[in-house]
Amino acid sequence: MNWERFHYICRRTLKELSDDENVNESISRVERTSGCDCYGRSGDENSIAQSLLKKIKNKPERSEAIRALEIYGKMDLSTLLTEPMHFKRVVIYLAIVIFVFIGVSGIYHFIVAPAFLDAFESFELSIPSQLVFYQDYWMFFVLIIFFMMALSLFIGQSLTKLLAFKVNQLDTFIVRFFVLKQIKSSYILILEAISYPIAQQFIIVPPTANCGFQH
Repeated sequence: MNWERFHYICRRTLKELSDDENVNESISRVERTSGCDCYGRSGDENSIAQSLLKKIKNKPERSEAIRALEIYGKMDLSTLLTEPMHFKRVVIYLAIVIFVFIGVSGIYHFIVAPAFLDAFESFELSIPSQLVFYQDYWMFFVLIIFFMMALSLFIGQSLTKLLAFKVNQLDTFIVRFFVLKQIKSSYILILEAISYPIAQQFIIVPPTANCGFQH
């Protein structure tokens, strides 16, 4: 489920919820409507949006479920939790660089370098040791550089998956060991902010209550 669909379900449920209707039943009814599909398909059950909706359904107190729907209905996460376009471009650019690198390195090894070697031999000049070394170990250089660039691309793809907001995404191997700690900390803060209306107990303090500190 995407955030746009989640936001629509919260808004429409609030609008159509009657005084004697169960919140769980109302949400399920809205999910089955054809209009809901205009805001995206139900999607992966492991999405955080779907998980939040289930928690709202299972709220023991009806007032807490309604309060959560009110907050999520006003807070359109579809405009906030989206993958930045420049991040997509960086990942695409890195993939293009890898293919260009493989093509250029192959042209240099099979066409350019042999031409230089023939030129040195025809003029009976000593071949530079660096050129000989590169030509002999060309494959190792290419594999090392390719591996580093491919790993960077893989990490970039994993970061895009983070922005899909799936459940337990932080537990994946690549995120745990290759994503910077600062990125994971920021992601955890975002998840806490998203889940706050669900985790928070909405308790109304009476005006006459003593809010001072006890010494």
